[in-house]
Amino acid sequence: MRIRIGNEHVKLKDMARMCGGKLSLWGKCGNPEIRYICTDSHEVESGDMFVALHGENADGHQFIPEVIQKGATCVLCEKEPKELNFTCQNFALIRVKDTLKALASMANEYKKGLPTKTIAITGSVGKTTTKEMVSAVLSQNFEVNKTIRNFNSLVGMPLSVMELSDKNDCAVFEMGMSELGEISIMSQIAKPDIAIITVLGSSHLDTLGTMENVAKAKMEIADGLKKDGILLINGEEPLLEPLKQSGRDVRTVAFDHPEATFNIISVEHQLDKSTFTLVTGGKNYENIEIPFQGKPGILAAAYAFAVGLLLKVPEETIREQLRQFKNVTMRQSIYEYRGVTIIEDCYNASPESVKASLEALQIYASNVQTPHRLLAVLGDVRGLGEENAAQLHHQMGLNAASAGLDYLFTFGPRSEQTAIGAIEGGIRISHVSAYSDLEHPEAVGEMVVETLQPGDIILFKASRKVALERVIEYVKNHATSFFKSDLSF
Repeated sequence: MRIRIGNEHVKLKDMARMCGGKLSLWGKCGNPEIRYICTDSHEVESGDMFVALHGENADGHQFIPEVIQKGATCVLCEKEPKELNFTCQNFALIRVKDTLKALASMANEYKKGLPTKTIAITGSVGKTTTKEMVSAVLSQNFEVNKTIRNFNSLVGMPLSVMELSDKNDCAVFEMGMSELGEISIMSQIAKPDIAIITVLGSSHLDTLGTMENVAKAKMEIADGLKKDGILLINGEEPLLEPLKQSGRDVRTVAFDHPEATFNIISVEHQLDKSTFTLVTGGKNYENIEIPFQGKPGILAAAYAFAVGLLLKVPEETIREQLRQFKNVTMRQSIYEYRGVTIIEDCYNASPESVKASLEALQIYASNVQTPHRLLAVLGDVRGLGEENAAQLHHQMGLNAASAGLDYLFTFGPRSEQTAIGAIEGGIRISHVSAYSDLEHPEAVGEMVVETLQPGDIILFKASRKVALERVIEYVKNHATSFFKSDLSF
């Protein structure tokens, strides 16, 4: 990761102070401005500050001589390498006990000097779509900075904070996690004015063990919430109930729930859009339109509409931004390719989001007037833990059958249980194909190619590590010859 610091006037000695580290200078380093921070030695350029982190596969400290040779101005590290002997170069070391904590401290100090209104978002399902929608709604009235790519971790989120400048009116931060305590750290750095918890799901059961712990981890987003801040939560999540007794300003969003602060009613779906009414403060905001189907997308839009109202964005601006919204790549992207409708939703997955995607597929198909068949390629869902993975994948298969699939293809060793569940749920055994080896996406692609016919609607959904787009690419590359002229069900 490499980012440009938003306010370019941050000096080296100020960075050392913000990190709480000991500064050592070589050559004629002086007190230069630090403009870029980098955590990947491959991306370091002359003048950068390199942060030596302990990664899964390598320790950043081993690359310190390399980044100094590449012209790094400064290195944030825990220890000075023994082989370091560049007495003729101009560079600095900032030594700390823990570089990850120092990065958080640096971002925390940096954020204190900014007037930026901050919205923080977490959840197991829908947090990225919510982030994108909130950013879109605010972008017409404010200068908005948002979390980019996968910068939602203990490394990425502080770097996102360091990208802010005095020119940013609003910041929208996405917060992911793998263990308890991580979102608390990020929230205390961001100090949100508005915090959002979207939907709780089974992701991270491998490290957290229970849904109660998942809820506890997500609720940490309130730890850094400003005293007058607002907490927007999913009113249909009973595990979030403790927040209502926390003394915070808690407001709820829910479907068909009159007691919710923001109540979603009158949901309708068409082929290329969904509409709903949001009831709040005694007023009905009717016919809010978004360009896709499914409950998670509507919930994300409701959160975005709520944030827009709370920050005084004109109603018509909110409506127009949601109406024209374009989701990020590989998230429910629907398009036609050589006579087949592809629903590409393979950026990431949880059991809950797989179910939601299958429901969205069913909704979409119900509005198609021409003959069609429903197909899906479902890959492994990660982060469920060995005790839960088999049962949850099996349930995904049952959900696939309930969605009315004509054909199912599974990809990955865990997804064999999805195939079994689908057959038990009623999909013909001859219409279910399972392939466990993730190293050979072409094998699944070939099965899909041999099955697809004109008019078919096919969903692709899996965890990010499965890289299911490889199967999509294979299908597209072999699309010229696989279509037949007749339909068979």
